Amino acid sequence: GGPTLRLHLALWPLPGAALARARAALAGAPDLAAALQEGRFPAELGERLAEAGADLWPASRDDYLIACACGQAPDCAHAATALTAFGDALEAAPELLLTLRGSCVAELLGEGPVDPTPAAPALEDLLDDFWSAGRSLEPFPTRPRAPELPLALLRQLGPPGFVDGDLARILGPAYARISERALGLAFDVEATASPPPPRAPRAARRP
Repeated sequence: GGPTLRLHLALWPLPGAALARARAALAGAPDLAAALQEGRFPAELGERLAEAGADLWPASRDDYLIACACGQAPDCAHAATALTAFGDALEAAPELLLTLRGSCVAELLGEGPVDPTPAAPALEDLLDDFWSAGRSLEPFPTRPRAPELPLALLRQLGPPGFVDGDLARILGPAYARISERALGLAFDVEATASPPPPRAPRAARRP
């Protein structure tokens, strides 16, 4: 009965090196490869890939991102509902997990190309154009997400000597709004700012 909110769920693609390890693992398990070709995903498949360092399931929160327009993800009820629906969808179509990780059955079985992550060039090979502008950063993968502990940096630094009052409380509303706006721009989510904490009295410089 409440308002409809937009929620974004993303899984990060498997690196090329992980796909190569998955191929090697399945090459030694023809029964699992045959199961994949038949559209089956037995439990042994996930175990073997995990042992090979190519687990399809997100191992931590760094492997996925949830952004919700309510601004409270991943701890909101909307995210919990979405994850439940996601689990039901995977149970009905396990191959969806491969799609969401940027792969497919053919690629996992060695029937498609694997693009391994290239090694970084040696520093001595970059000296001639070290101060030149490099390639565009547009294709560079980023993983923006709201901090697990709000205002962690400000609280860790402690009170500065040039402000009277709680700096985290003074700047808190601005930091929260910036974070929500950044997530909204990154994932095309119209974030609704949560109510800010009470504004502290205006800080005054010490004489």
